Amino acid sequence: MIRSWTRRIATPPSRSLSSARSTQIRVRPRSEGLYELGISLARSGNHPDERNEVTRLRVLVILAAAVVAGAVGTSSQATAPGQNGRIVFERLRFQNGPPWGELFVANPDGSGERQITHPAKGTEDGGPDWSPDDKRIVFARAPAVGAHSIWTVSANGGRLRRLTPPCPPGRGIPSCAADDGWQVWSADGKHIAFQRLTGALRPRGATLDNATAIYKDELVVTDPNGQHAHTLVWLGPWRGDPQSPAWSPDSRRLVFIGK
Repeated sequence: MIRSWTRRIATPPSRSLSSARSTQIRVRPRSEGLYELGISLARSGNHPDERNEVTRLRVLVILAAAVVAGAVGTSSQATAPGQNGRIVFERLRFQNGPPWGELFVANPDGSGERQITHPAKGTEDGGPDWSPDDKRIVFARAPAVGAHSIWTVSANGGRLRRLTPPCPPGRGIPSCAADDGWQVWSADGKHIAFQRLTGALRPRGATLDNATAIYKDELVVTDPNGQHAHTLVWLGPWRGDPQSPAWSPDSRRLVFIGK
């Protein structure tokens, strides 16, 4: 299972069994405020059908020119709490080595920018999502080596809280209790849904960067403090790969990508 945290488009980090080896993004104006994003993903996986596979996507989105300029720069994973609300985004530092990403908040016009997380060098804080009351942000922290974890932080950078069970630096599953990601806050603010990976890996001795299967790959729901976590979707041992959950407006249902 390959985990990619280096994509420069605003989608959650991928943990699919195939890896994106290269990504090309082209932005072309179609009309005022309307742009076409051409995305080419060249993948080379272990499955015969995935070797040398090239997938091309065309996505039409309505964006302001300033937003498009930011999308092709070094910022990604941007969300906003509501109309004309503040924006939270990840900023990647240019460096040789593992990605180093920090979270910032700013007003819609770019003013009032403030850094709210300070991960160690080579660690990436990504996938930020606002709480509905605009007070807290949930995000995933991805070190260069070791398990990914979910955290919350207040909009001013205080009250940093880890929701994933603790794990020694540099260690991953199955030594650690969990590897978490794809976090998203419910519309009513009462729950956070995310993907959790636990248990043994195949083949024996593999890591999440080269595993072909995981014993338990599930969608989990917890409260905003990381308490009362319970499994929502699990297809059984060594099966499934539920990703990218999104809540319904009434916070009663979830839609997700299943593999």
